[in-house]
Amino acid sequence: MLPDSRANASVSPAGVRGRSARSPLPKSLFKTQAVGTIIPQQHSAAHVPSSRHTRNDVFVCDEESQFYSQCLEKLLVKNSSSNQTVIEFGSGDGSPVINCLVQSQFSGVIHGFELNQKAAALAHSKAVETHVSGRYKIHNSCFFQGMRDIPASCLIANPPYIPAPDNNILMPALHGGEDGANLTRDLMTLGFDSAILLMSSYANPVDTLQHARNHGYQVTDFVVTPMPFGYYSSEPKVKNWIWKMRAEGKAFCSDSWYLLAGVLFQKCQHNLPQKRKSHRVGNGNDHVSNDSLSALTGEGHENGAKGETGNGDCSGLRHRYATTAEGDANAVEDQMDELMKVMTALR
Repeated sequence: MLPDSRANASVSPAGVRGRSARSPLPKSLFKTQAVGTIIPQQHSAAHVPSSRHTRNDVFVCDEESQFYSQCLEKLLVKNSSSNQTVIEFGSGDGSPVINCLVQSQFSGVIHGFELNQKAAALAHSKAVETHVSGRYKIHNSCFFQGMRDIPASCLIANPPYIPAPDNNILMPALHGGEDGANLTRDLMTLGFDSAILLMSSYANPVDTLQHARNHGYQVTDFVVTPMPFGYYSSEPKVKNWIWKMRAEGKAFCSDSWYLLAGVLFQKCQHNLPQKRKSHRVGNGNDHVSNDSLSALTGEGHENGAKGETGNGDCSGLRHRYATTAEGDANAVEDQMDELMKVMTALR
């Protein structure tokens, strides 16, 4: 797993607009009931310690790892069958899967593939220390070759999703292609019965979801959370490319925020869960309102209790947006169009 870093969430790198360290985000964003808690750091953009982005030469992002782990709990564990075999593209240091397994009774086996030798060794060590190595097996080898020998029905991944014209960026391993979604689309062509993938709203979500549909997938469930632009996505070359994509209708974000979704894709002929989940945000009129999105990011929302910065208390709305609720037990229709509305709502 190689997500973008959120370590510099509260400050704006040179030339990039956003909140400064003197204007903290509303406290309502830090409530633990919401998925993917955001913790901004009080560092200047001119000097960000390298340990913020790497640990023992292994890239780590605590906030995104936490969100990925919670997505696995909601989308994998609660929908898994007994002794299910799962395969993971890009394990990183293993934290998301390990945290999920430690807190769950998942009875299957997850095979994680990681090319970085140090990351793979760290993931294996953590799995042994937490007594989940029987359920989480780390392979320091190529995923695309190793998948041939593992009869897995489900794929999980948080693929790199930073868009840029080439990989000559601060951290090339985070490059997801020109639109940020090349690897995500490649994973969708492998034919797994189900796939749990993280998607960014600034990495061409419209074409990516259509690509999934063209390859026989429908969206069974999803979880969404707002994320601030981080150190690597705020690199001028990357940020300017994202603005270009936004003008072309391929990236959907505000000046400071984007949306990150964990999505459960399943082949249309695959048996769907007996209960679908509801993720509606807004005024109930089948669309996402600007007020709803403002409340998610703490920007300009005037309703409700006032927070520290004068913004409304958005914890209830963000909780609705970022968590799942039981819906109609008989409704199993595709939720791709609903997800499309959410992922394209920020402008």
